[in-house]
Amino acid sequence: MMSAASSLSKTNIKEANDHLQKLHQRIFELETQLQLHSLHVEDLQQTNAELQRQLAANSEANRESTGSLLKEKEREIGELKSQLEAKDLQVQRLLSAAEERDAVMFKLEEKSRVFYEVAEHRSSLAQILRVLEDISQSK
Repeated sequence: MMSAASSLSKTNIKEANDHLQKLHQRIFELETQLQLHSLHVEDLQQTNAELQRQLAANSEANRESTGSLLKEKEREIGELKSQLEAKDLQVQRLLSAAEERDAVMFKLEEKSRVFYEVAEHRSSLAQILRVLEDISQSK
């Protein structure tokens, strides 16, 4: 009887060995690719972690910057409100002064009108004064 090993021909054995060698070569190539991909994934994970740290740092810096800008704007708004209140007071004082001047001008215009009326009748008044003077001297 012949054994299973002896029934295989040299050609079959050579083909099987070639096939096994190609399989081993392909496995080696795939393992090499897997290692390269694993290294690439690790690099990407490290890059991602670094970018997340930078993003967190930038976010904190942006929050601080925004906070300081907000405080600065609030301070400026406070200053502008104070300036506006001061200007409002100044306007009120000027309006009050203008009203006082208007009242004085009204009184002066009234006096001026009376003065012009007296001036129009000056000659008549002068005659009345002479008559009164004559009367007082004749007594």
